[in-house]
Amino acid sequence: MRRWKPALSPHYKTKRHERVVAESCALESFKLKLGADPEPGADSFVSLLTDSFRAYDSAPTPAAYSFALSHLFRHPHLLGSHLPQILSHLESSDQSPTPEAIFLDLIRNFGKFGLIREALDVFFKIPRLRCAPTAKSLNLLLGILCRRKEGLLLVRDVLLRSPELNIRIEESTFRVLVRALCRIGKVGSAIELMRLMPLHECEPDAKMYSLVLRTICKELGSAEAVDFLEEMRSVGFVPSVPECNAVIGALVRDGKVNDAYFVLNQMIFDGRRPDVGSYNMVLSGLSSKGNFKEVDELFDEMLLTGTVPDKFTYNTYIDGLCKRGDFERAGRMVECMGRVGCNPDIETYNILIAGYVRVSEIRKAREVMNEVRENGIRWNSHTFRILIDGLCLEGRMMEAYQLFLEMLREGCDPGPSSFDRLVCGLCEKGLFSEAIQVLMEMVGRSYAPDARSWTAILEGLEMSSNLSNTCLCLVYGATSLPQKAEASKNEAFCKQELKDVEEELQKYC
Repeated sequence: MRRWKPALSPHYKTKRHERVVAESCALESFKLKLGADPEPGADSFVSLLTDSFRAYDSAPTPAAYSFALSHLFRHPHLLGSHLPQILSHLESSDQSPTPEAIFLDLIRNFGKFGLIREALDVFFKIPRLRCAPTAKSLNLLLGILCRRKEGLLLVRDVLLRSPELNIRIEESTFRVLVRALCRIGKVGSAIELMRLMPLHECEPDAKMYSLVLRTICKELGSAEAVDFLEEMRSVGFVPSVPECNAVIGALVRDGKVNDAYFVLNQMIFDGRRPDVGSYNMVLSGLSSKGNFKEVDELFDEMLLTGTVPDKFTYNTYIDGLCKRGDFERAGRMVECMGRVGCNPDIETYNILIAGYVRVSEIRKAREVMNEVRENGIRWNSHTFRILIDGLCLEGRMMEAYQLFLEMLREGCDPGPSSFDRLVCGLCEKGLFSEAIQVLMEMVGRSYAPDARSWTAILEGLEMSSNLSNTCLCLVYGATSLPQKAEASKNEAFCKQELKDVEEELQKYC
């Protein structure tokens, strides 16, 4: 049976309507007065508010106070003098309870301006302003405090004094604190806080566990991540694919590939379907450990489950084939990529080229490089560096030097390691003029050659009668550049020194 509600009298409806209209007109009048004089004195500001409403036989409403406060934040230089007057008037006025929304806006605006102490003062004043604060105000204040280092020091005091305001700590409060602790890397404290939640009749949710797990993977070790993953399962949460991937990534980084493989299988047992990223991380770990049999098995398993490999998957698998010397299968896999719509890129070919260079098959590496160009793919810096390093290791320095010149024409950067290897190799072969050219290019790019390069150049110049003593002294003096740069920690200083060396080398050599 529906409960009978007495109808409101027409007289009551009329009076209520008249009051609403009067308050609306008073607020508009207040806005117009502020528009004409946006920066009145502190006393005048309160008078404008009260006079506007007194003219309509009314008292300032929460909406009016809210507008007045927002006006002050649009003119922040008025806050220090005007805000205490407004809050004092609000406290002394004999009105109905003040909506918490006014204080939420006030605390939020203080947070935007970085006024932490002011936000704190307003929070503790809320009960005196005829408002019962809730966890909303507490959470907002904690969120602001947790964004700043000095604010974090005040969190404990706020939590201890919250019961004085009759605020019950809720799950949302713990969520704010756990998120803040994870953001600053104090994941151990976040875990302790989660374990205190049952004492407050709260329970961590799946999102909280997920956040802490991902932070553990980032800040702590893989062992802690695995332990926390098991804790999640023990309380009834089945880890999601991204959460398991975070743990797998941590395990692979720590070299615990077998444990990563176990987590992958546990995902399947839990009813989760690993994505291509899950397989890629384990494949990469197995390949780096030389467990090529497991690589084959996992790659086949991946295909059987219907997971579509991406370029990283193929590149990892091809790299494993090259490392075991199975170039025939590696080549077939590259062809297969094109057939399934996952066209090989320059990194795929770089893996193949590096594999041939590793076993001193420079001719084969050259053939692959030519094939790359025929397919319309441009060589990158890594492509050149692989072959230059391979030629240097075999002592074929003129070929390496010619490839170096081609690399420069293509606009690619050899990088400091290739520069150093080339300089040393050319000097060993007595090709000092070419070595000086490489050195000039190196200092022109603001790279400081290492000690091996300087030693090789100096020894070569001392034995050569074709180069001037001035050049010898200059290069000998330049050997201190790395030490100077380290001592000064000034990048601009180092670059200027290198530029001076380059100019002098061009002058004398």
